[in-house]
Amino acid sequence: MRASVRPLSFWGIFFCAAGFLREGTKSFISSYSPRGCGRPASPNETTSAAIDSGRKVCYNGGAFLIGEKQMAEERTEEEEREERAPGNTGLPFGLCKRYGIELPANATPRMAWEALKRGTGLTPEQVYAGLKDEEEKKRESAERVYDDEAPKKESFVPAKTTQEAETYAREALGIANADYKGIDIEVANEMNAAIQRGMDICPQIRERMKYVGNAQRVNKAFREEYAAAAERYARNAFPGLSENFYKQFGKKKANQAIDRMPGTAVALARMGAHSVPELDAVIKKYEGIIANEKLCNNAQRLKEMLEYNKQIGHLSVGTITGTFDHEVAHQIDFALGLSKNAEMVSLYRSMSYQEIASGLSRYGAGNIAEFIAEGWAEYCNSDNPRPIAKQIGEIIKRGAKR
Repeated sequence: MRASVRPLSFWGIFFCAAGFLREGTKSFISSYSPRGCGRPASPNETTSAAIDSGRKVCYNGGAFLIGEKQMAEERTEEEEREERAPGNTGLPFGLCKRYGIELPANATPRMAWEALKRGTGLTPEQVYAGLKDEEEKKRESAERVYDDEAPKKESFVPAKTTQEAETYAREALGIANADYKGIDIEVANEMNAAIQRGMDICPQIRERMKYVGNAQRVNKAFREEYAAAAERYARNAFPGLSENFYKQFGKKKANQAIDRMPGTAVALARMGAHSVPELDAVIKKYEGIIANEKLCNNAQRLKEMLEYNKQIGHLSVGTITGTFDHEVAHQIDFALGLSKNAEMVSLYRSMSYQEIASGLSRYGAGNIAEFIAEGWAEYCNSDNPRPIAKQIGEIIKRGAKR
C-alpha cells in the first residue's frame, strides 16, 4: 500500500510497503503485519522548507534485470553462412576428422556435413542440439555448485543469551549495531539466522544491514540522534536564534521523522535517504531490520499468532523464521531492484489478486514488494514450495548471482 507520509518520516509505519523518492534517492519502509489492515501516517505541516521540501510518495526499485538468454533451437545465420563458405575449417570438418572421414581439399562445409551424415548418421540439427544440451548441463552444474557452496541453514549456531545474539550479529554478520534486549532469545536467533541466509544468497545486503534488534529501543536511539543532528543543522542554517528554538526544532523534527511501533506489526525492514547530509548520515546508520518488542518478547505466543494467520491464508509461512525471511527479502529487493526486474514484474502481472492470494497469500497479493517477500519466505521454508514461491525464489537467486 502506498500512502502519504510525514514530510520527514524515515520509517513511517505501514503494514504493507511504501516508498519515498527524494531528489534521486530512495527510502523504503516495510512492515510485517499478522493482521494486514493498514494505518498510514498523516501528513504534517512542513516546518522548515530547507529540510522538508520535495518529498514525494513513490517507490523507485532500481535497474531492470533480465532473465538468462536461451540458446536458439535452430542454427544461427552465422552458422548458415559457415556451411556455405569454402575452406577446411569449422565444426563439420573437425567432426569428420574425429570420425576418420576423409574429405577433398576443396570441400565446403555443406559437403563435410553430407559426408558426416553418410558416415555416422549425424545431421547438423542433431549436432547443434547436442551442443545445446551440453551447454544446459554446464549451466545446471554451475548452479548446483553455487547451491552446494552456499552455507547451509545448519551452519548457524543459536545463541543462548540475547548478549550472545548481539555479539553474533556484530562479529559473524558484520552488523555495526545490534540490540536484542527485551526480545525473546528464540526470536533473536531466528532474526540472525534469516539475515545470515540472506547474506549467503545475496551478499549485496550486507551494506544495508547497519542496525538490528528491538524496535522500541532502536527507535529511541534514532530519535535522540536525529534530534541532535537536526539541532546542529538549524544552528548552522539559522544562526542567531534562541537556544530554546534550536532544541525545540531538533525535538520536533525527530518526532516527525519517526512514529511509534504499531501494535500489529511484528517487524520492519528499513532504508532511507535525505538530501541534508547530517540527517542522511543518521538515517543510513539505522538501516536494517527491527522487531516489535511487544510481540517478540514471547516466542510461543508469537508462533501461535503467526500460525493462525497462515491458516486463514493471510501469510504464506506461519513461523518466526518465515517472518524474518520475509523482511530480509525486502532488503534483497532494495539491493537488487527486484520490484523493477522485468521477469519478476511479468510474473506478478500475469496473475490476478485472487490467484496470488490463493497461490501464495493475501498479504503477498497486495503489491509487488510483498509478493516478493512472501514468495521468498515460502521458498526458504518449504521443502516443496508452491509454483509461485518457487518461481520467485529462482528469480531472486539468479538476480543475486549477477
